[in-house]
Amino acid sequence: KNKVKVKDYLPPSPPGGEEREERLNEKLLRDREELNAALSGISDETERKRVADLLTPPTTDGKIWAQTFGDMATERLNEMEAYRPTISYSPKLIRESQDLWGHLINDAKEKLGLKIADGEMASPSDRVLLATTALGLWRHMLDKAAESGDFLRNNPAILNLSWLVKHENYAKVAGGNYDPPAETAHAKQLQKPDLYRDADTWG
Repeated sequence: KNKVKVKDYLPPSPPGGEEREERLNEKLLRDREELNAALSGISDETERKRVADLLTPPTTDGKIWAQTFGDMATERLNEMEAYRPTISYSPKLIRESQDLWGHLINDAKEKLGLKIADGEMASPSDRVLLATTALGLWRHMLDKAAESGDFLRNNPAILNLSWLVKHENYAKVAGGNYDPPAETAHAKQLQKPDLYRDADTWG
């Protein structure tokens, strides 16, 4: 007979609460539409999906970063004998991937000259630009790893995602610590025939 509704126990909504919630929903919808518009500018479908996964919820436990880094590393390094593409998404790897993504975004901001105040959210187009630039930095490091000297190329204990994704190791490879010696690169260059040396060779 005397049923009591749950809402009878809830405190009254503050003035303007519903309007505020409606404005927030409108802003989120507008942000999502702008983000989709910015993502549509990425012509490569695989890359567009990667960036969308990185920028749109749910991004659970940071696993999405580890998956993205792992996919890209496998694509770039699978021809190298020492590389171990099998990935175990352990909590440690996920934490390292999240940490590295933060560093990559900061490096991307610096490279692009974007000034974003603490606590301020970048616009959807800037978020897409930052993400694509960050992934470009990761690819650049993988290129350096692929072209590295024998120490890195022939060391399976090092040449795996768990090692590469640690920021200090990423920074070493990206910074050229494992580049082949200059004289080796020069020797390889000398081995290439100079087709423009003289008319006879050209002929």
